[in-house]
Amino acid sequence: MADDPLEPLFDAPLDEFVPTRNRIAAELRKDGDAEEADRVKAMRKPSAVVWALNRLARTSPKDVARLIDAAATMRSIQEGRAEGSFFAAQRAFADTTRDLAKDAAGLLAESGKPPGAWIAQRIDKALAAAAASPETCEVLRAGRLTEEPDPIGFSGIEAVVGLPSSKGSAAADRAEERRRRDEEREAARRAEIEAVQRDLREAKAEAARLSRDAERAEARVATLERELARLQRRKR
Repeated sequence: MADDPLEPLFDAPLDEFVPTRNRIAAELRKDGDAEEADRVKAMRKPSAVVWALNRLARTSPKDVARLIDAAATMRSIQEGRAEGSFFAAQRAFADTTRDLAKDAAGLLAESGKPPGAWIAQRIDKALAAAAASPETCEVLRAGRLTEEPDPIGFSGIEAVVGLPSSKGSAAADRAEERRRRDEEREAARRAEIEAVQRDLREAKAEAARLSRDAERAEARVATLERELARLQRRKR
């Protein structure tokens, strides 16, 4: 992929994705490939989960290949193309997924974006889905995922790998969406409070300044009145 103009994009740190994308698009346009430039320019910044999986594939290709092979073994046993214990194959896939998901989360933390529990769960879930799907496993191997793959897999894989079932996943997604909306509302409320507090501080500071100015003005008035009275007495 040395000659692939998109390789630097998938290899870039998460925070440098947009400037790298724009640079590549500009270079393509300069070279006369406007159509490809437009396609690159339209590429969205990957989620932290997608970036972590791509980084994992690029830093630990042998481990990711081992995970993909474990998924292939599990599929072969389930489809009757290979002998062996499907449960044992599931367990091997699950153990490998968990270990690599922790590594991917660590890569995200090293980039300055330590993942919370929900992101860590999504990394585990997306890694298992990408490795288990014939449509995405090679994209994962190349470190070129552009979005989180939908959960798919083998009978019973959710329980073994620790992924929620479709019903549980939908419920978890709804719960997460409610939590996200609550956090957004709370963040908006805090922002309003901070804005009002800032305005209040400024108003108090302005009032204090005006009060000092008023005191100085009153003192000046008193001084001038005394001076006027003195001058008037001297005239008489």
